[in-house]
Amino acid sequence: LKRTVPDGVKFSFACQPEPKGNGHAILCAKEIIGKRDFMVMWVDDVYVCRGKGILSQLLDVYEKKGGMVENVIKFPRVQLSRYGVLNNVSQHGNIISAEGVIEKPKLEEINSEFASMGPYVLPNEILDLLPSVKKGTNGEINLTDAINLAAQKGIPLYGVLTASERYDCGTNEELAKSNIRLSIRENKLLYDEAVKTIRLLDSEI
Repeated sequence: LKRTVPDGVKFSFACQPEPKGNGHAILCAKEIIGKRDFMVMWVDDVYVCRGKGILSQLLDVYEKKGGMVENVIKFPRVQLSRYGVLNNVSQHGNIISAEGVIEKPKLEEINSEFASMGPYVLPNEILDLLPSVKKGTNGEINLTDAINLAAQKGIPLYGVLTASERYDCGTNEELAKSNIRLSIRENKLLYDEAVKTIRLLDSEI
């Protein structure tokens, strides 16, 4: 971290004693967050951007509109059931207004093509809503449920089609493919071999 962040940046850490969902993990940091609005970013997603970084792009929208702001990616309809999907949307340029998020919807429930991916810029009110959401399996607290509850209470939800490329590092296979994709960004000579390796990995999953 010392090699990659500017001087003067302070790091604080909160431990999640047991896996009770991403919403519970956020609550573990409640004391650190205090009364401030905050950002959430998943550690198994890496974003490479053209120009501004992805957090700066989201903050630009947040500073203009407030509410809840999150990165979204446009997917073919048949792939959307793997993700949370923005619900009842209207699009203005690269900004999408939504009424909420449907988590891993059935095909017939999908009414947009925008998957909720994160990172997120969230108002402090989310911290008060997280304890009240319906708990899932093993008492898990899901951030998406708190976002939907906030939207129902009138806090606007915006998705942003950022100028970014996502590299999924959530599994061993995806991490291997992402490493290959990143390595060929600067070396096109590796492209053909990389394509062969990625196809091999896909066939073994």
